[in-house]
Amino acid sequence: SDSPHSYLYTVPGAFSSKPTVTLPTSSGPATTSPKEALRREEAELAKRFLQTGKPDFARKAASFQIGSTRSFAFDEFGDVSAQTVTATLVATSSRAEAWVDNNTSAITTAQVQAQIDQFSTSTYPIVTSVFGDPSDVDGDGKVLFLYTELVDQVGGVAGFYRSKSLFSTSDGGDGNQADMMYIG
Repeated sequence: SDSPHSYLYTVPGAFSSKPTVTLPTSSGPATTSPKEALRREEAELAKRFLQTGKPDFARKAASFQIGSTRSFAFDEFGDVSAQTVTATLVATSSRAEAWVDNNTSAITTAQVQAQIDQFSTSTYPIVTSVFGDPSDVDGDGKVLFLYTELVDQVGGVAGFYRSKSLFSTSDGGDGNQADMMYIG
C-alpha cells in the first residue's frame, strides 16, 4: 500500500545504465491464465466493434418454464474443446435463471435455488450500486447462470463471465446471446 513515508537506501555494486526487462511476446509460450484469455477475447471484440461499429441487439426474451431445455455454446477454453451443452432450467428468482447441464449431477436444485436467491437479494444490489446496471441483451432483466462441470475442467476458476456470450456468431460471439455466468 502507499505510504507517506520515504526511506533512503543504497544498492552496492555496478549496474548497466539500462536494466534488462524481458516482456512476454506473442511468439512465446501460449500459457495464459483463464482470466488473461477472457480479457484477450474482450479486447478482440472491442477492436472488432471499433472497426465495424457496435452490433444491434435484437431483444428476444423467451419465456422459459422450470423443466425447459435449451442448448448453449461452450467455446473452447483452457483444455476444454468447443461443444454444445444441453441444460435444463431448474430454478428462477427475481434477477436470475439457473440452467444445469444435463451431464452434471454434482449439484442439487435446492443448492442452485439458494445460490440464485442470494444473488438476487444480496449480490445483485451491491454489484449494481457500484458498477451500474448490467447489460440486458435478451430483454428478460435476468442473469442466466449455466452450471456445468466443464467449468471445473477449465481449471483455475469456479465460474466466469464471457463477453462472447452477449453476441451472435456473425458479430464474433458464441451465439448464446444472453447475459450469463458459467458456474462450476
